[in-house]
Amino acid sequence: VAASTTFYVPSPEPTTGVAEASVETPDEGPGELVELTPLPPSAGPAGGLPGAPVGGSVRAQDAGGDAADLGVEDDGWKWALAPYLWMSGLKGQVTAKGTSNRVDATFSDLLDDLDFAGQLVLSARKDDVTAIVDVTHLDLSTDDKAGGARIETDTDIWLAQAHIAKDLEESGKTRGFIGARYWNLNIDIDINTPAPAPNVNADGSRDWVDPYLGVRKTWDLDDVDRWHLSTYADYGGFGIGDASDKTYQLAAMFNRKTESGNSLALGYRFMRVDYSNGSGAKRFDWNVRMYGPVVGWVFRF
Repeated sequence: VAASTTFYVPSPEPTTGVAEASVETPDEGPGELVELTPLPPSAGPAGGLPGAPVGGSVRAQDAGGDAADLGVEDDGWKWALAPYLWMSGLKGQVTAKGTSNRVDATFSDLLDDLDFAGQLVLSARKDDVTAIVDVTHLDLSTDDKAGGARIETDTDIWLAQAHIAKDLEESGKTRGFIGARYWNLNIDIDINTPAPAPNVNADGSRDWVDPYLGVRKTWDLDDVDRWHLSTYADYGGFGIGDASDKTYQLAAMFNRKTESGNSLALGYRFMRVDYSNGSGAKRFDWNVRMYGPVVGWVFRF
Protein backbone atom coordinates (compact mmCIF):
# COMPACT_ATOMS: atom_id res chain seq x y z
CA VAL A 1 0.00 0.00 0.00
CA ALA A 2 1.58 3.29 -1.07
CA ALA A 3 1.66 6.08 1.50
CA SER A 4 0.27 9.59 0.80
CA THR A 5 2.06 12.84 1.58
CA THR A 6 0.40 16.26 1.80
CA PHE A 7 2.38 19.49 1.38
CA TYR A 8 2.07 22.98 -0.10
CA VAL A 9 3.34 23.79 -3.61
CA PRO A 10 4.07 27.54 -3.91
CA SER A 11 3.33 27.73 -7.65
CA PRO A 12 0.61 26.25 -9.87
CA GLU A 13 3.07 24.60 -12.27
CA PRO A 14 2.21 20.96 -13.10
CA THR A 15 3.84 18.41 -10.85
CA THR A 16 5.73 15.62 -12.63
CA GLY A 17 7.28 12.33 -11.66
CA VAL A 18 4.25 11.04 -9.65
CA ALA A 19 1.77 8.29 -10.27
CA GLU A 20 -1.37 10.08 -9.01
CA ALA A 21 -2.20 13.58 -7.77
CA SER A 22 -5.34 15.15 -6.23
CA VAL A 23 -5.59 18.92 -5.83
CA GLU A 24 -7.70 20.85 -3.38
CA THR A 25 -7.93 24.66 -3.18
CA PRO A 26 -8.16 25.79 0.47
CA ASP A 27 -9.91 28.94 1.58
CA GLU A 28 -6.66 30.33 2.95
CA GLY A 29 -2.97 29.69 2.32
CA PRO A 30 -0.18 30.75 -0.01
CA GLY A 31 -0.56 27.93 -2.53
CA GLU A 32 -2.35 24.77 -3.53
CA LEU A 33 -2.76 21.71 -1.39
CA VAL A 34 -1.51 18.72 -3.34
CA GLU A 35 -1.77 15.11 -2.29
CA LEU A 36 0.80 12.91 -4.00
CA THR A 37 1.00 9.13 -4.15
CA PRO A 38 4.62 8.08 -4.74
CA LEU A 39 5.41 5.45 -7.34
CA PRO A 40 5.69 1.92 -5.95
CA PRO A 41 9.27 0.65 -5.70
CA SER A 42 8.79 -1.80 -8.57
CA ALA A 43 8.24 1.06 -11.03
CA GLY A 44 11.62 2.68 -10.39
CA PRO A 45 14.69 2.62 -12.65
CA ALA A 46 15.88 -0.79 -13.65
CA GLY A 47 18.95 -2.10 -11.89
CA GLY A 48 18.96 0.72 -9.35
CA LEU A 49 20.71 3.06 -11.81
CA PRO A 50 19.41 6.64 -11.56
CA GLY A 51 17.89 7.82 -14.80
CA ALA A 52 17.98 4.44 -16.56
CA PRO A 53 14.84 3.66 -18.54
CA VAL A 54 12.51 1.07 -17.08
CA GLY A 55 13.54 -2.35 -18.32
CA GLY A 56 16.82 -0.96 -19.72
CA SER A 57 20.37 -1.68 -18.73
CA VAL A 58 23.72 0.05 -18.82
CA ARG A 59 27.06 -1.66 -19.36
CA ALA A 60 29.97 0.44 -18.13
CA GLN A 61 32.33 -0.84 -20.79
CA ASP A 62 29.90 0.21 -23.57
CA ALA A 63 28.77 3.61 -22.35
CA GLY A 64 30.97 6.67 -22.43
CA GLY A 65 31.09 10.21 -21.13
CA ASP A 66 27.96 11.72 -19.57
CA ALA A 67 25.82 8.79 -20.65
CA ALA A 68 27.75 6.47 -18.33
CA ASP A 69 27.68 8.97 -15.49
CA LEU A 70 23.89 9.42 -15.72
CA GLY A 71 23.15 5.75 -16.31
CA VAL A 72 21.48 6.54 -19.64
CA GLU A 73 21.47 3.79 -22.23
CA ASP A 74 22.93 4.88 -25.56
CA ASP A 75 21.73 2.84 -28.54
CA GLY A 76 24.15 4.48 -30.98
CA TRP A 77 27.50 3.30 -32.29
CA LYS A 78 30.51 3.55 -30.01
CA TRP A 79 33.90 3.95 -31.68
CA ALA A 80 37.50 3.43 -30.63
CA LEU A 81 40.71 4.23 -32.52
CA ALA A 82 44.07 2.93 -31.28
CA PRO A 83 47.47 3.61 -32.82
CA TYR A 84 49.96 1.17 -31.30
CA LEU A 85 53.46 -0.24 -31.57
CA TRP A 86 54.01 -3.99 -31.68
CA MET A 87 57.69 -4.47 -30.74
CA SER A 88 57.83 -7.79 -32.52
CA GLY A 89 60.70 -10.16 -32.98
CA LEU A 90 60.72 -12.50 -35.97
CA LYS A 91 61.81 -16.14 -35.98
CA GLY A 92 61.40 -18.86 -38.58
CA GLN A 93 62.03 -19.69 -42.23
CA VAL A 94 61.29 -17.56 -45.29
CA THR A 95 61.63 -18.79 -48.87
CA ALA A 96 61.42 -16.89 -52.15
CA LYS A 97 61.80 -18.63 -55.54
CA GLY A 98 63.11 -21.74 -53.83
CA THR A 99 65.85 -19.89 -51.91
CA SER A 100 65.44 -20.11 -48.14
CA ASN A 101 66.82 -18.23 -45.19
CA ARG A 102 66.46 -18.78 -41.47
CA VAL A 103 65.49 -15.63 -39.58
CA ASP A 104 66.02 -15.21 -35.84
CA ALA A 105 65.87 -11.58 -34.77
CA THR A 106 64.60 -9.83 -31.67
CA PHE A 107 62.89 -6.47 -31.86
CA SER A 108 66.10 -4.73 -30.84
CA ASP A 109 67.84 -6.49 -33.74
CA LEU A 110 65.12 -5.50 -36.17
CA LEU A 111 65.01 -1.94 -34.86
CA ASP A 112 68.43 -1.32 -36.36
CA ASP A 113 67.13 -2.40 -39.77
CA LEU A 114 63.53 -1.17 -39.48
CA ASP A 115 62.61 1.09 -42.37
CA PHE A 116 58.98 1.67 -41.41
CA ALA A 117 56.41 0.46 -38.87
CA GLY A 118 52.81 1.46 -38.41
CA GLN A 119 49.88 -0.18 -36.63
CA LEU A 120 46.29 0.94 -36.12
CA VAL A 121 43.07 -0.59 -34.77
CA LEU A 122 39.55 0.72 -35.39
CA SER A 123 36.53 -0.76 -33.61
CA ALA A 124 32.80 -0.04 -33.72
CA ARG A 125 30.24 -1.41 -31.29
CA LYS A 126 26.45 -1.39 -31.15
CA ASP A 127 24.34 -3.38 -28.73
CA ASP A 128 26.06 -6.80 -28.41
CA VAL A 129 27.98 -6.74 -31.72
CA THR A 130 31.52 -5.40 -32.27
CA ALA A 131 33.39 -4.96 -35.56
CA ILE A 132 37.19 -4.58 -35.54
CA VAL A 133 39.79 -3.78 -38.22
CA ASP A 134 43.50 -4.09 -37.32
CA VAL A 135 46.20 -3.02 -39.81
CA THR A 136 49.97 -3.52 -39.55
CA HIS A 137 52.69 -2.44 -41.99
CA LEU A 138 56.33 -3.40 -41.47
CA ASP A 139 59.26 -2.79 -43.78
CA LEU A 140 62.41 -4.39 -42.39
CA SER A 141 65.78 -5.85 -43.28
CA THR A 142 67.99 -8.53 -41.74
CA ASP A 143 71.69 -9.17 -42.31
CA ASP A 144 73.11 -12.61 -41.41
CA LYS A 145 76.25 -14.64 -42.05
CA ALA A 146 76.41 -18.37 -42.71
CA GLY A 147 79.42 -20.40 -43.88
CA GLY A 148 81.29 -17.35 -45.12
CA ALA A 149 78.29 -16.07 -47.05
CA ARG A 150 76.47 -12.86 -46.26
CA ILE A 151 72.69 -13.14 -46.45
CA GLU A 152 70.53 -10.01 -46.69
CA THR A 153 66.76 -10.33 -46.47
CA ASP A 154 64.40 -7.44 -47.13
CA THR A 155 60.79 -8.02 -46.15
CA ASP A 156 57.78 -5.77 -46.70
CA ILE A 157 54.75 -6.93 -44.71
CA TRP A 158 51.13 -5.79 -44.91
CA LEU A 159 48.86 -7.51 -42.41
CA ALA A 160 45.17 -6.61 -42.10
CA GLN A 161 42.64 -8.52 -40.05
CA ALA A 162 38.93 -7.88 -39.55
CA HIS A 163 36.34 -9.72 -37.52
CA ILE A 164 32.80 -9.52 -36.21
CA ALA A 165 32.33 -10.35 -32.52
CA LYS A 166 29.16 -11.32 -30.65
CA ASP A 167 28.73 -11.13 -26.89
CA LEU A 168 28.44 -14.56 -25.32
CA GLU A 169 27.15 -13.22 -22.01
CA GLU A 170 25.02 -10.26 -21.01
CA SER A 171 27.89 -8.36 -19.40
CA GLY A 172 29.72 -8.24 -22.73
CA LYS A 173 32.94 -9.44 -21.12
CA THR A 174 33.15 -12.65 -23.17
CA ARG A 175 32.92 -12.45 -26.96
CA GLY A 176 33.22 -14.99 -29.73
CA PHE A 177 34.23 -13.85 -33.20
CA ILE A 178 34.80 -14.89 -36.79
CA GLY A 179 37.12 -13.06 -39.13
CA ALA A 180 39.73 -13.05 -41.88
CA ARG A 181 43.42 -12.08 -41.90
CA TYR A 182 44.96 -10.74 -45.11
CA TRP A 183 48.70 -11.09 -45.75
CA ASN A 184 50.71 -9.32 -48.43
CA LEU A 185 54.45 -10.10 -48.46
CA ASN A 186 57.33 -9.00 -50.63
CA ILE A 187 60.62 -10.79 -49.89
CA ASP A 188 64.03 -10.12 -51.44
CA ILE A 189 66.94 -12.45 -50.50
CA ASP A 190 70.54 -11.68 -51.53
CA ILE A 191 73.26 -14.26 -50.83
CA ASN A 192 76.76 -12.88 -51.33
CA THR A 193 79.36 -15.64 -51.34
CA PRO A 194 83.15 -15.56 -51.56
CA ALA A 195 84.59 -15.96 -55.06
CA PRO A 196 84.47 -17.96 -57.18
CA ALA A 197 80.97 -19.02 -56.05
CA PRO A 198 78.24 -16.98 -57.72
CA ASN A 199 76.01 -14.64 -55.78
CA VAL A 200 72.32 -15.51 -55.55
CA ASN A 201 69.33 -13.18 -55.67
CA ALA A 202 65.76 -14.30 -55.16
CA ASP A 203 62.68 -12.20 -54.74
CA GLY A 204 59.04 -13.04 -54.56
CA SER A 205 55.67 -11.74 -53.48
CA ARG A 206 52.56 -13.45 -52.27
CA ASP A 207 49.21 -12.53 -50.78
CA TRP A 208 46.53 -14.72 -49.23
CA VAL A 209 43.64 -14.70 -46.76
CA ASP A 210 43.35 -16.80 -43.60
CA PRO A 211 39.90 -17.30 -42.04
CA TYR A 212 39.91 -17.59 -38.26
CA LEU A 213 37.73 -18.13 -35.19
CA GLY A 214 38.44 -16.75 -31.75
CA VAL A 215 37.34 -15.63 -28.32
CA ARG A 216 38.06 -12.62 -26.13
CA LYS A 217 37.63 -12.35 -22.36
CA THR A 218 37.83 -9.18 -20.22
CA TRP A 219 38.17 -8.83 -16.45
CA ASP A 220 37.65 -5.72 -14.30
CA LEU A 221 40.62 -5.29 -11.96
CA ASP A 222 39.12 -2.60 -9.72
CA ASP A 223 35.76 -1.22 -8.59
CA VAL A 224 35.99 2.16 -10.34
CA ASP A 225 36.23 1.03 -13.98
CA ARG A 226 39.87 2.07 -14.43
CA TRP A 227 41.98 -1.10 -14.82
CA HIS A 228 41.01 -3.96 -17.13
CA LEU A 229 42.70 -7.12 -18.39
CA SER A 230 41.74 -8.50 -21.81
CA THR A 231 42.89 -11.82 -23.22
CA TYR A 232 42.53 -12.84 -26.86
CA ALA A 233 43.01 -16.07 -28.81
CA ASP A 234 42.28 -17.09 -32.38
CA TYR A 235 43.04 -20.04 -34.66
CA GLY A 236 42.64 -20.26 -38.41
CA GLY A 237 43.97 -20.99 -41.85
CA PHE A 238 42.83 -24.62 -41.87
CA GLY A 239 44.53 -25.16 -45.26
CA ILE A 240 41.39 -23.89 -47.02
CA GLY A 241 42.19 -22.96 -50.61
CA ASP A 242 45.33 -20.79 -50.66
CA ALA A 243 45.20 -20.16 -46.90
CA SER A 244 47.89 -21.07 -44.37
CA ASP A 245 48.05 -24.63 -43.13
CA LYS A 246 47.61 -23.13 -39.68
CA THR A 247 47.85 -19.76 -37.97
CA TYR A 248 47.09 -18.71 -34.44
CA GLN A 249 47.42 -15.67 -32.24
CA LEU A 250 47.51 -15.05 -28.48
CA ALA A 251 47.47 -11.70 -26.71
CA ALA A 252 47.02 -10.25 -23.22
CA MET A 253 46.48 -6.52 -22.67
CA PHE A 254 46.22 -4.31 -19.59
CA ASN A 255 44.14 -1.17 -20.11
CA ARG A 256 44.23 1.89 -17.84
CA LYS A 257 41.32 4.25 -18.49
CA THR A 258 41.90 7.98 -17.91
CA GLU A 259 39.46 10.65 -16.76
CA SER A 260 38.81 11.53 -20.42
CA GLY A 261 37.63 7.98 -21.13
CA ASN A 262 40.66 7.18 -23.30
CA SER A 263 43.03 4.37 -22.31
CA LEU A 264 46.68 3.41 -22.15
CA ALA A 265 47.17 -0.17 -23.36
CA LEU A 266 50.14 -2.38 -22.43
CA GLY A 267 50.52 -6.05 -23.21
CA TYR A 268 52.08 -8.89 -25.17
CA ARG A 269 51.18 -10.44 -28.54
CA PHE A 270 52.26 -13.70 -30.18
CA MET A 271 51.43 -14.88 -33.70
CA ARG A 272 52.35 -18.07 -35.55
CA VAL A 273 51.95 -18.51 -39.32
CA ASP A 274 52.69 -21.67 -41.33
CA TYR A 275 52.25 -20.85 -45.02
CA SER A 276 53.79 -22.60 -48.04
CA ASN A 277 53.05 -22.39 -51.73
CA GLY A 278 54.61 -23.90 -54.85
CA SER A 279 57.62 -26.14 -55.19
CA GLY A 280 61.17 -26.13 -56.52
CA ALA A 281 62.26 -22.78 -57.95
CA LYS A 282 58.73 -21.43 -57.42
CA ARG A 283 58.47 -22.28 -53.73
CA PHE A 284 57.38 -19.55 -51.33
CA ASP A 285 57.41 -20.07 -47.54
CA TRP A 286 56.40 -17.87 -44.65
CA ASN A 287 56.77 -20.10 -41.60
CA VAL A 288 57.43 -17.64 -38.80
CA ARG A 289 56.67 -16.60 -35.27
CA MET A 290 56.11 -12.93 -34.49
CA TYR A 291 56.16 -12.00 -30.80
CA GLY A 292 56.78 -9.08 -28.48
CA PRO A 293 55.32 -6.39 -26.21
CA VAL A 294 52.61 -3.97 -27.34
CA VAL A 295 52.01 -0.37 -26.26
CA GLY A 296 49.21 1.85 -27.55
CA TRP A 297 46.72 4.59 -26.83
CA VAL A 298 42.95 4.11 -27.24
CA PHE A 299 40.79 7.08 -28.25
CA ARG A 300 37.05 6.58 -27.61
CA PHE A 301 34.30 8.60 -29.23
